Amino acid sequence: MGGFFPNPRVPEPDTSALDDAREREEREAARLEAQNEARIRNLRARRSGRRALLAFSDRNSGNGGDGLQTTLG
Repeated sequence: MGGFFPNPRVPEPDTSALDDAREREEREAARLEAQNEARIRNLRARRSGRRALLAFSDRNSGNGGDGLQTTLG
């Protein structure tokens, strides 16, 4: 009697919702990583800008720069 009835096949589970969620998470992770990299670049630019400003002010304060000289001659 086993030959009269075919074995029922189990349908594949629908993974489209999981795939969509995974894609959303990947996009969100990429967005957050880009945002974090932008913050790091901004902080580095601020720090280097301060260093450049300090170096410029040291140069103009008379410490070996082209600023005012305190001696004659």
